Amino acid sequence: AYLMSRTLVRPLLHLTDHAKALPQVDFTAPRSEGGPISRGSLEEMARQRVDEVGRLAEAFQFMEKSLRENVARLVQVTGERERMAGELKAARDIQEGLLPKTFPAFPSRSDFDLYADLISARDVGGDLYDFYLLDDRHLFFVIGDVSGKGVPAALFMAVTRTLLKVMAEQGMEMTPLINRVNDALSLDNPNCMFVTLFAGVLDLQTGNTSFVNAGHNQPMLVQPDGTCGILEDVSGPALGAMEGMDFATYQTVLKPGGGLVLYTDGVTEAFDADHTEYGEDRFETFVRTHADAGPRDMVSGLVADVHEHAAGTEQSDDITVLSLRYHGSSE
Repeated sequence: AYLMSRTLVRPLLHLTDHAKALPQVDFTAPRSEGGPISRGSLEEMARQRVDEVGRLAEAFQFMEKSLRENVARLVQVTGERERMAGELKAARDIQEGLLPKTFPAFPSRSDFDLYADLISARDVGGDLYDFYLLDDRHLFFVIGDVSGKGVPAALFMAVTRTLLKVMAEQGMEMTPLINRVNDALSLDNPNCMFVTLFAGVLDLQTGNTSFVNAGHNQPMLVQPDGTCGILEDVSGPALGAMEGMDFATYQTVLKPGGGLVLYTDGVTEAFDADHTEYGEDRFETFVRTHADAGPRDMVSGLVADVHEHAAGTEQSDDITVLSLRYHGSSE
C-alpha cells in the first residue's frame, strides 16, 4: 500500500511544486527554462499517462502556454503604448511651441498688456490662441476652439493658426481674411471638423477694435470704470463648416484702462462632482468682481476659480483664457 501510494502521489507532488514555482518564472524566457519540471518531463507525463494525472499535466501545459502568449502580448502592447506616449509628449511639446508662452509678450510696449493660458484636457488639445503685431500700430489677437479632441483637433488647430497668421500678415481686412480661412478649411475637410474663433485687430493709437466672431463664446468688454458688458455681435457660424460664407466685421472701442476677456467653452462647461457647470453667470460675475485686475491676474484667477469649482473632477475640455488690457497710446 505504501509503495502504491508513493507511485500515485509522486507525480502530483511534482505538479504541485511546478505550480508553486510558476509565479517566479520569467515567461518571456524560452519554455525549457521554466519551472522545476522540464518541458520534456511535463510533456512526457501528459503523453504517457491516460489517467487524471495525465489530464492535469495537459492542463498545466495549456496554462503555461497561455501565460506565455498573454505575457508576450502584454509586452508588445506596453511597448506600443510607451511609444505612443512618447509621440504624444513630442506632439504636445510641438503644439505648445506653436503658441506664445513668453510673458510679458511685448516688454517694450506700454500702450497695452495681455496674458493667455491654455490647459489641455488631454496630451494634445484643439484650443488655440495667438497674438502678434501686424505693424507698430496694430495688434492682431485670436482665440479659438476646434471640434473634437486629441490629435485630429490638434492638427486642425495648427492648420487654422497657420492660415490666420499667413493671411493676417498680408495686411488683409478682417472680413476677407476670415472668409479665405473658412474657404481653405472647408475645401479639404473629409472629417467635417470646424473651429469657432474670435479674432480682432486693435488700433493701438485710437483703441478702435475690428473683430469677427465666428460662432465663438462672446467675450467680456471691460470699461475703465470697472463696468463690464458682453460683445453680443456674431459674425457667422464656425469656420470649416461650409464654403462661401461671408463673415461680417464689427467694431468696438477700447478706452484707456479698458480691455477684453476672451475664453473657450472649457471654462463655462467645467463640471464638478455633481455634474454642475461652472456656467456663464459665474464667469461674468468673476470678471466683474476682478475688473481692475491686470491680464495675468485675471487669467490666473479665473483658471484657479474654475479648478476650485471642479474640485478635482477630471477635466472634460480644454480651458483657454486670453485677457487684453489697453492703456492708451503713448503719443
